[in-house]
Amino acid sequence: MSPWDECLAAASSTQIEVRIPGIQRLASMVRRGLEVLVDALIAGPDRFLVAERLVVVGPAIVPVLRPLLRGAQDAETRELAALVMLQLGCHDGVELLVDAIRQRSEQSFVAIKLLAREGVKSIIPILTDELLRQVTLLHSCDPPGLEVYVQALETLGAPIPAPFLEAASSESAPWELRARVERFRGPSSRGPGTSSLS
Repeated sequence: MSPWDECLAAASSTQIEVRIPGIQRLASMVRRGLEVLVDALIAGPDRFLVAERLVVVGPAIVPVLRPLLRGAQDAETRELAALVMLQLGCHDGVELLVDAIRQRSEQSFVAIKLLAREGVKSIIPILTDELLRQVTLLHSCDPPGLEVYVQALETLGAPIPAPFLEAASSESAPWELRARVERFRGPSSRGPGTSSLS
């Protein structure tokens, strides 16, 4: 039997003299395990993959991640910690993620999706400005993140900027882009709160 299994068995014992020490040992092992997981997020590599799996731990990981929001030396660690916490219902890192979107960080697309799902309306002006900025690029390319911005605005019940829709539907825009935004014109023209997206 492994040490982990021994602790589980002891913590489940009906004998108090066995159960209490077993619970104490198990609690120490869990705490140490959380610290190891957070250390893996800090050290890397493959931090995003690590962050995805930290969500599985559940709310118990939040108190261990919270110090990283201010204490981590690099922005990526801070942003990933905030993303994990947000998925677990903790909004302590929301402003950090909003700033990551504003700075177009590597985690910005994931942050947009999660913040929109949480109804954080402070990202609406950032998304709108970005779509308007991309208007001048639409004649030559299909800018990355197009659907992320549009879906987030619709999730938040915000209108998609008319100049963007017009530019994306023009003959000078790539045909793939024209086909993609066509489904957005109907719900956007009916105003906030409507969506054809699942």
